[in-house]
Parts: sequence; C-alpha cells; structure tokens
Amino acid sequence: IFRLLEMGIEPFLVSASVTGVIGQRLMRRVCPHCRIEIEPTAEEQSLYEAADLTPPEHAYLGRGCTYCVGSGYLDRIGAYELLRITPDLRRLVAAGAHYDEVRAQAFRDGMVPMRTDALRKAAAGVTSVGEALRGVAS
Repeated sequence: IFRLLEMGIEPFLVSASVTGVIGQRLMRRVCPHCRIEIEPTAEEQSLYEAADLTPPEHAYLGRGCTYCVGSGYLDRIGAYELLRITPDLRRLVAAGAHYDEVRAQAFRDGMVPMRTDALRKAAAGVTSVGEALRGVAS
C-alpha cells in the first residue's frame, strides 16, 4: 500500500481499488529422506515465545544424503503474509494514516506476519528454524 502511495497515487484511489496484498518468501524444505529429530535450543524456543507460538518439543534438521546432494534440504516452500483490506483499513489509508497505524489495524484484523508463518512451518517440521529466519529476514 505504501509503495503505491510513494509512487504518487492518491490515497483515496489506493483505498478504493486495492482489495488485498500478499507477500511471499521462499524457504528450503528439510529433506524428508535424511531428516532427523533434534532438541530445539533455548534461543529457538524464545523465538517461538516472542511470536506468541508454543515452542515445539522437537526440531528437524537434514543430515545430508544422495537425494539432497548433502545439503539437508530438498525443494522449497513459501512463507506468506496476506493483508486483506477491511473497511477500517480503507478509512485509514484514505485518511493518509501513518504506517504504524495501518500495520496495527492489519494485525487487529487478523493478519499473520510472515515470520510467524515461517516459524509455524518450522514447528511442523517442514523447514528448520534457521532457514525460516533466513527466508524472512528482510
């Protein structure tokens, strides 16, 4: 939304025409052929707690095998963030509200941050915590 505004498009036009915005980052999947269960570190557990997620009992890591050519990762998966434009968000954008106000309203309206989505996938064993954080670092 703010990139459109920075391009000089009027706020009332942005608020009237945008219905949603999605962001995506790709992360590597842990190889299912050589995946091993490990104990999450205290630092990893604190990352989950900071994101208001329950830390998993186990984390997963790929040892490296012939399928993944020794990398421990095979294939990719996306981490997503979807911003649905609600009536409250439309009013804020049309009024020229500050970025922080729009972001706070988006969270109140149910937007899940990309970092949280990535950590959920790490908790499910799809990727590692390190890869999840690397994928959404920007």
